[in-house]
Amino acid sequence: MPHNMPGRPGWPIASRRGSGAGRTGERFLARDRAELTLDAIAEAVMTVDRTGRVSYLNRAAEALTGWLRADADGHPVEDLVRLLDPVTTALVTPRPASAACLLIRPDGRQTEVEASSVPVRDRDGELTGTVIVLRDVGSALEVARQLFRRAHYDGLTGLPNRLLLEDRLREAVALSHRSRRRLAVLFVDIDQFKPINDALGHAAGDELLRSVATRMTGVLRQSDTVSRYGGDEFVALLPEIDRPGDADRVARKLGQALGPPHPVASRAATVTASVGIAICPDHGEDADTLIAAADVAMYAAKREAPGRYRFFDADLLSLLPAAAPGPRLPDLVEGPAPQEI
Repeated sequence: MPHNMPGRPGWPIASRRGSGAGRTGERFLARDRAELTLDAIAEAVMTVDRTGRVSYLNRAAEALTGWLRADADGHPVEDLVRLLDPVTTALVTPRPASAACLLIRPDGRQTEVEASSVPVRDRDGELTGTVIVLRDVGSALEVARQLFRRAHYDGLTGLPNRLLLEDRLREAVALSHRSRRRLAVLFVDIDQFKPINDALGHAAGDELLRSVATRMTGVLRQSDTVSRYGGDEFVALLPEIDRPGDADRVARKLGQALGPPHPVASRAATVTASVGIAICPDHGEDADTLIAAADVAMYAAKREAPGRYRFFDADLLSLLPAAAPGPRLPDLVEGPAPQEI
């Protein structure tokens, strides 16, 4: 049976048959030493009796759970931690186990923890309780999420950055090859951004970029990706389209969305966008070639006049970077002629 020090929450210990003040004192002394040791370690340790009620928390467990030892004593363990998958795992078990749990603090806050449990038995092998070690993985997961977001999303607009775009584009190209459906890459440059940024200041320029990002996102499908590629350049990825005309329509919608004045620094800033379009597999069959082709087409559109869009075509092959192999000429499918958005 579990033995607790009078007037103080305790934890299950393996009892020895027999009686006597000497043995009882030795047990309490050993238990006190164990509690002092447990209070000195960084791991959060709690014990429960064989009915699943809390009998001890060390100081690290008090700090992690938000429960004081005296308040937690006698509570069902589920009041402190709940299994995320109770069907397949259990904390109070006759065998060592580990489980993902949801830690519930008295103030209602919750965080994910990993719990490892070890049964405690007496001299006869009877289960007297369980020792549970809790590890806070919620904080580690949150740090990992923040690091991932910083590495893959633009801090100003919240859009996917170049790294995440290129990763999604590679996946979309692989899907295009399997499904035999096209995808489109639209390279978008904000034509009047520099004069506005120079005249009104960088804060106003940042405000304008956020407005552009919001409007572009509102035009695209949920399955599409719009990325801030750098500076005032954005790239839209349209996976699984049926024909180049689908990208044509999106380019027109982007122009219409970006055209109305943007509230910037208590003023109304009007911009247009130059857009270059590349289609997979018509204009390239890998991520680098498609982005390069769309970039070249965008600059060709901008040279003709601001606020136009243009598909990549055979006339632009010589402008591709040397590292980009470009499409095979027999496979090159030209899109519509350059258009004003």
